[in-house]
Amino acid sequence: MHEPTGVHQTLVRSGADLTPYEVQFLDLSGLTDLVAEPETWTFLASNQALSFATHGTFRYFGKFPPPVARRLISAYTVPGDTVVDLMAGSGTTGVEALLSGRTAILNDVNPFSALVARVKTTRIATVEARAALQQVRLVVEEGLAQPVAPSGLRNTDHWFLPETQTSLGAIRGAIDMVTRGEVRDLLLVALAAVVRKVSRATTQQGRLFLDATTAQLDALPAFLKAADKLIDRAASLPEGLVTVTSEDVRELAVRSRAPLVVLHPPYFNAYKYSSVNSLEMAWLGIDRAAVRRREIREFFKTAKPDKLQDFLSDMTAAATRAVDWLAPGGRLALMLGDARLGGEHVRVVRPLLDALSDRLVVERLIMRVPKFTEASWAASQRRTTAELGASKMYDFIVVLRPAHG
Repeated sequence: MHEPTGVHQTLVRSGADLTPYEVQFLDLSGLTDLVAEPETWTFLASNQALSFATHGTFRYFGKFPPPVARRLISAYTVPGDTVVDLMAGSGTTGVEALLSGRTAILNDVNPFSALVARVKTTRIATVEARAALQQVRLVVEEGLAQPVAPSGLRNTDHWFLPETQTSLGAIRGAIDMVTRGEVRDLLLVALAAVVRKVSRATTQQGRLFLDATTAQLDALPAFLKAADKLIDRAASLPEGLVTVTSEDVRELAVRSRAPLVVLHPPYFNAYKYSSVNSLEMAWLGIDRAAVRRREIREFFKTAKPDKLQDFLSDMTAAATRAVDWLAPGGRLALMLGDARLGGEHVRVVRPLLDALSDRLVVERLIMRVPKFTEASWAASQRRTTAELGASKMYDFIVVLRPAHG
């Protein structure tokens, strides 16, 4: 599937073209001395337009933007190269690598994220997938499935109506009867894609808030629609090699060295991904508590600046490990943002770069400036209604090279 024309169009500015606020924000972040010509990137395509190929498979809050992945891949690799993303989230880098004629190695500590990334980067035969979907539909409609209950979710009745639980349990049981692993995984991700939509939780924010008006008694129609769309898009993927693992990046053995390694970690005080996706993980039988113990300590909503040192310690270890994946002359691309606590700007990016300065040198600094709606990460920094829309928060893409050799 080809992306729509112009979907990766980006407004690039630097030097004298930066606005006074952008210059001020760079100064506030302590980054003005790192490079002579900082840049800004503004992506001109809407979020809807960026859902092409398999990018729109699952609404992953805080998702790595496809235009960032595409620009980095184009700048630092050539067709046939391997791109490594060690905190791959929902697999944006892998999809863009496939569409650009590269191979990819993806990893995420959360097995749910790894599952989504694997499905989004796996080409699949339409006929076999549709046959499996038809089988699931018949099994559910005829009541032949062994229902599967969500695991590790203590307040199931708070988030799901009884009828919805019955419907989701039957779909999950029917999916478990599918024999081929790749097709079963695709159907599981399609199920995950509708879990929140049919629940009593809002679909508009990463954090879970009750919105009972959105609940749907029967999840089957939404599931069939999501699966049908995903089958079409997965079948349209180009042939290519993408491997996906689910391990702690700090303990991950180096399997290949690449010209480009990407790190898009959770942002300090922004999201707790094992909680954001807790409903979906429960219905897929993934132990959220076990995942939580392995995640980078991001300290969502603690409002305690001293916790930043723990985040930086984890991220320094992760980034240091990422350097080992670099081929000679390779580049590490880090995307991260600062935080706002108690109305005060808290530097996150600069302290991390300082901690890595003995191994990595900043070569390029880009500030992402949203065009349509502010990034969900930036919105998450607002703690009161009065702060909405005020004090714009931008995040950064930093390209680094090894300090020695």
